[in-house]
Amino acid sequence: MGIVRYRKWFFLFSGLLVLASLVTLFWPPALKPGIDFSGGAALTVDFDQPVTGAQISAALDRIGHPEAIVQAGGDNRFFIRLGTLALDERDDEGNVVVARDETLVREALDGLGGAKIGAFDFVSGVIGAENVRNATVAVIVASFVILLYVTWAFRRVPSPFRYGTAAVIALAHDVLIVLGVFS
Repeated sequence: MGIVRYRKWFFLFSGLLVLASLVTLFWPPALKPGIDFSGGAALTVDFDQPVTGAQISAALDRIGHPEAIVQAGGDNRFFIRLGTLALDERDDEGNVVVARDETLVREALDGLGGAKIGAFDFVSGVIGAENVRNATVAVIVASFVILLYVTWAFRRVPSPFRYGTAAVIALAHDVLIVLGVFS
């Protein structure tokens, strides 16, 4: 078939794809990390009455959350991501002692038409930074283990370390291109 003679063209094409992916990753609006990595709140809300995403965004903007991302889930169900919230202080029975952002969000959503909050998840910025660190360590360790395994699997072939290195580079290549497409 003779495709090896075109390898330089394939390397050039691949390099251009990776370069384009890196540009889209760092050029605003870049890939935004989820609340697991940046901190913030995520809630699922069901409304009794028909509501639009624009109405929800406007209500949250009025209480100081213009960064809110609202996604429709069908049948008056919405998934909302917010920045970091100041949570209410509660007593031992669960009653609100000091109302903060959490209560403001609940009241703003309830004012749109009988909001029932199904899930209210909160991740602090400290936990988000820890998740980033743990994910980075996991990727590095996994890459090293893949390198060792492929090197061991090709141990009877000359220069088996090259195969392990190529596998890790190919993995990084594929991940960069996919991230670039979605950013």
